[in-house]
Amino acid sequence: MINISYLSTNPTEKMLSNLTHAPFEMDGHRFASVEGFWQGIKRAYGDTERDQIFQLFGIPAKRAGRLEEPPEFAWYQNQAFPMGSQCHQLLLKRAVAHKLRDNPDIGLLLLATKDDVILHDPKKSNGESFPNSALIPNEVFASFVTELRSEFRQRYVPSLVPIQTYLKNISTHSL
Repeated sequence: MINISYLSTNPTEKMLSNLTHAPFEMDGHRFASVEGFWQGIKRAYGDTERDQIFQLFGIPAKRAGRLEEPPEFAWYQNQAFPMGSQCHQLLLKRAVAHKLRDNPDIGLLLLATKDDVILHDPKKSNGESFPNSALIPNEVFASFVTELRSEFRQRYVPSLVPIQTYLKNISTHSL
């Protein structure tokens, strides 16, 4: 079982977290982390902090999304997406897919989980769970990562076989 959490002591669980510094590009824009993307799209175009938030990761990215008044919409590609809608949630899945594509080491960590059940139930230092998000419930996020693992396995694993064979052949011969 894999429980994706930035505070985990398990390196795989931590690297799969949205808060991890894992720069990626999507639609011609650069983001420092999925969390920076997710929190930044809460800000409307013209908000002076929007682009700065896109370059955050870790706890500062998470905190940047705390607003006095929850926004009604997320803003991306000149479109407004109702907060918590399926379209809004699918933006997160796209961002995670781009993170995995642009950080192949993290993609390989995900593939190495094989068919382990993926959860997203981050815990506080006292072991208590953080509150579940109304915008993207833990189960929805975990299902996105599970789906992406299957998609990446189908798309990329066949291309890795020749590399693995090559590496195995090199390791059996002394150079």
